Amino acid sequence: MSGTSIFLPLISGGTVVLVPEQPTHLTLRRLLEESGATMLNLTPSHLELIGRLDIAPTGFRSIVVVGEQLRVEVAARAQQMFGPDCRIINEYGPTEATIGCTAHTFDPVRDAGRAAVPIGVPAHNTQVHLLDPHRRFVPNGEAGEMYLAGVQLARGYLGRPDLDAERFPRLADGTRAYRTGDLARRLPDGGLEFLGRIDDQVKVRGHRVEPAEVATALEEHPRVDRAVVVARSRPDGSARRSTAMSW
Repeated sequence: MSGTSIFLPLISGGTVVLVPEQPTHLTLRRLLEESGATMLNLTPSHLELIGRLDIAPTGFRSIVVVGEQLRVEVAARAQQMFGPDCRIINEYGPTEATIGCTAHTFDPVRDAGRAAVPIGVPAHNTQVHLLDPHRRFVPNGEAGEMYLAGVQLARGYLGRPDLDAERFPRLADGTRAYRTGDLARRLPDGGLEFLGRIDDQVKVRGHRVEPAEVATALEEHPRVDRAVVVARSRPDGSARRSTAMSW
């Protein structure tokens, strides 16, 4: 997120608004009501937080949401708060594919019957392939793992050829792709709907969390025999970690 937030405004002649204070409801209020910013880039968790505050944002033309699944109710509340002329853009894309790969502009009418806002269509020079476990294309409307291809793919992981081979495979036609581990299906209008993960990786406030890695770290403690880490949802739908340990 920081890549698009910092560099895109600067290379297009814009200005980046810096907030040196710790993020609190007071600094959020000043940012949204007094900073003069016209665009905001944040996670759905942060958008949910803003929606709970008694704030009247002014001057915003676009809100880019990325990092987690965006629920329709959160997007609808943001649309009311920021006004009908502000675009709520749901973006999808991992770091390995240089961030933004697909986008969908929230439509309060068209998206009203959905649980989650679609992630939209691929950006220019980006391809999204939905494949089954045997890397065969799935029919439209069926769930498949997202493989991303295009000129923007990272060259790989530093010093991890094993991870490169796992995550940057060659498809049947020789195309180099990034295997995301994310599931999606293609909607009738050609857009994509994010469905979840093929593994137990979760997103907590936009950060990737591998529960197995957390459990392994906990089990290194001499007094911990076994540890299990799972994601639980808060009442607002956001994720949090929960740990159970055997001593």
